[in-house]
Amino acid sequence: MRPAHAEATSRGPRHGNGRNARARTRACRRCCRAVLRRAAPPRLFSGGVDAFFTVLRHQEPIQSWEHIHIDDLIFVWGFDVPLDKPDAFDRTGRALQSAAKELGKNLVVVASNLKTTRLERDAEWGALWHGSGIVSTGLALEKRYTQLVIASTYSYVNLAPWGSHPLSDPLLSTLSTRVIHDDVSFSRAEKTEVVARSDMALRTLRVCWNARSERNCSYCNKCFRTMATLEVLGALERCPQFDRKRLSLEALSRLFSGDHNDRILLLEVWDLALRKGRSDIAEAIDRSLTRSRRMRKWVSLAMWLGRQPYVWRWGRPLLQRLRLVF
Repeated sequence: MRPAHAEATSRGPRHGNGRNARARTRACRRCCRAVLRRAAPPRLFSGGVDAFFTVLRHQEPIQSWEHIHIDDLIFVWGFDVPLDKPDAFDRTGRALQSAAKELGKNLVVVASNLKTTRLERDAEWGALWHGSGIVSTGLALEKRYTQLVIASTYSYVNLAPWGSHPLSDPLLSTLSTRVIHDDVSFSRAEKTEVVARSDMALRTLRVCWNARSERNCSYCNKCFRTMATLEVLGALERCPQFDRKRLSLEALSRLFSGDHNDRILLLEVWDLALRKGRSDIAEAIDRSLTRSRRMRKWVSLAMWLGRQPYVWRWGRPLLQRLRLVF
């Protein structure tokens, strides 16, 4: 699978007789743009919970004030899957192409080197610029689209400072392309509940940026949260994208939540577990959050040591030791 390239509209010839020729040229350009630009907006699509939820809910609107007809799904090579991993990109692209076909959508693949620039080194992707980074790839195709849909990360109940936000994403709109932040009325756990009803989505579900491939690592905080949610919903066995043997109550109770955002999303799983009668999972999450509070200052120290000259070698061993002590 190869990335698609946006074709720029070429300028018309600069000849003709006077004002009438120039007017005809301008009118011709406007007509061409009107034909090329699609009314139905695309959806930035990574294959994760937020992405699948947005597409599925607009297939059959769920408690929605607005139904958006989506034709194209835009997958960006260079974000979750690095540009130097073409084999992983091909496998991921084939899986997402199959999902798009079942959904009746077109998959548009865009390659971006944004995460190979100093921006990735000097600014935190999630907290600061992933919203603008994602939108920028869609705006590169603004001659093709009048609207661009980006899925929400948090619900209104748990809004937090983040690189993609319902107040900031629409401000990235241009005169010709409107950016839509969809849909802040659902939590991540509620979105997963909708996604779990689709066998197609479960076959392709890809939530992990840590694995940098078409599969999930089944080890990081995000993978554990998603596995725990699917387990509560009774859908984990239908999702081959995870190594479900890694999920246990003991492993879940030792999960480290390093920041406020991790804690918000884990508490959503805790609330869902209580509502679904899985008190065992809720208790494991309670122990995980308590352990995380105890660990936080020591993990911060280990990470600080890892950035200092002469003593940086102590950072990683200390992090490994913390997993055994706490």
